Amino acid sequence: MTVINPNSIAGIASVSSQGSTLAIYANNVQFSGSIGVAGTVTYDDVTNVDSIGVITARTGINLTGAGSSLGIRTDSPKVCLDASQATDAFALPKGTTVQRPASPDSGYMRWNDTSGSLEVYNGSNWIEIVSEYFPEGSGIFG
Repeated sequence: MTVINPNSIAGIASVSSQGSTLAIYANNVQFSGSIGVAGTVTYDDVTNVDSIGVITARTGINLTGAGSSLGIRTDSPKVCLDASQATDAFALPKGTTVQRPASPDSGYMRWNDTSGSLEVYNGSNWIEIVSEYFPEGSGIFG
């Protein structure tokens, strides 16, 4: 390992910290090659991440920019949210009628636990989607 100046280390380096925390204070830190981490990596203000394995977000994940999309069980999402390769289910937000969003936008969809039905907000009202193939009171005639 070679110390080039007080701010640089060149060559193969092994860095140990005093205690359990290693702090690097810099405006820009770059690594070439692979980095292995045993434990948790915490990102405080990430705006650009090209690839990462499993994440736990503190407040949410925002995808922005042209072509931003999220693929679930697909590496090539075709629309903004693509779960078309999954065969199990998609869990919708759910709650009682009282728990509906305070200021909904048209196109919101949720499960209403009060009525036991799927509902969509059309811009002015929550519309219940028929939740049974044969609604109550209908019959099969043959």
